Amino acid sequence: MAHRIFMFEPKHEVTNTDVAFSVKKNGKKIGELRVSKGSLEWYTGNGRTAYAISWELFDEIMTKGGSIK
Repeated sequence: MAHRIFMFEPKHEVTNTDVAFSVKKNGKKIGELRVSKGSLEWYTGNGRTAYAISWELFDEIMTKGGSIK
């Protein structure tokens, strides 16, 4: 089954406010991606663990085909 992606955004333009994407598979939340001006953050399904990556590192990974090797 395809992943279900839900986006929650501010109703008005607000500086320094993240845009959040809730990611679900088979009805279960697998995580949340938060996008901000400074970085991308991935929160695990239970929301207890967060992983952050800078835009510069994200660009480097993606332009190398998704690998950090």
